[in-house]
Amino acid sequence: MSNDPTPGLRARASLVYIAERWDSLRAKLEPGRRGGSSVHTAPESTPPLALYVSDLMHEIETEARSLAHVLMDETDWTPPTSHMPGLLSAVAERYGHWTSGDEHTALEFCDWAETAHEKVLAVLDPPERARYIGPCMVENCEGELRLREDQHAGECPSCGSGYTLHEYRTWLDVKFEERLMDRGEVCAALVMLGLVHTDRVHERVKNWTKRGQLVERAGLYSLAEAKALAEKGRAWVRVAT
Repeated sequence: MSNDPTPGLRARASLVYIAERWDSLRAKLEPGRRGGSSVHTAPESTPPLALYVSDLMHEIETEARSLAHVLMDETDWTPPTSHMPGLLSAVAERYGHWTSGDEHTALEFCDWAETAHEKVLAVLDPPERARYIGPCMVENCEGELRLREDQHAGECPSCGSGYTLHEYRTWLDVKFEERLMDRGEVCAALVMLGLVHTDRVHERVKNWTKRGQLVERAGLYSLAEAKALAEKGRAWVRVAT
């Protein structure tokens, strides 16, 4: 492997991160616990997350013990403890044993550390679930586009075409100006155009239909009419405030 110490240091940091949060992972195995109460009621069925965390912790511990045995066999090193997470921390400090060797061994060690870190991070700090924003812009593609609230660009999972949120809003504005949609599609379009907040869009559209402001046409509605109503409401709010 090259003389660049960065991959090894990154691997060490990844393993230290896991070791420092081992108790947090263990807490995920007890989904019924609430606060500091001494009363613990077992759930009727074990949630999938708890099973996944259990398997993940076992996988990490097994690899840590395997690496520790390699160190003991190939060096005069003796682990200060055989218990997790102390064992993992001790292995992490000996990262140079793998990164200073042949490239294949170094890459395997660094890849394992990074992958384990990503899995633990996903458990302890799961990313926000992506919301549906609409169909793909590419003709004849049936892909469904989704973005998280903090994302401003993405790509279609079906055809791989990239897009920005601004591009999609512009396309949606032009493409669906006169199109008839069902209520769910109208709601998604209004959110994407930035006219109505996600939390209020379904109630707003429902009220428009009840009052006859948004006219139903065989179960479908005009996006142009819905846009006009949303824009009128935004103008009224600005004046009122």
